[in-house]
Amino acid sequence: MPHIAISVDMLDTGIDVPEAVNLVFFKIVRSKTKFWQMLGRGTRLCLDLFGPGKDKEFFYIFDYCQNLEFFSQICCKRQNFRT
Repeated sequence: MPHIAISVDMLDTGIDVPEAVNLVFFKIVRSKTKFWQMLGRGTRLCLDLFGPGKDKEFFYIFDYCQNLEFFSQICCKRQNFRT
């Protein structure tokens, strides 16, 4: 059975949900610190999430506000990488 948590501004402070495998961004974020904190919510390890011996190894990001593109451009420009 799926579990869904909906929040505004909860992904950046004060939450630890290791079972989260889908992050949905439906808000423009321009703070690099806040953005990385939000991404970090998906990186939490979770043993046996998909059954015995089937640990969490990935997570998905659904970004409807182009935050990933915004921060990729900033990082790549500073390090002379291409997107």
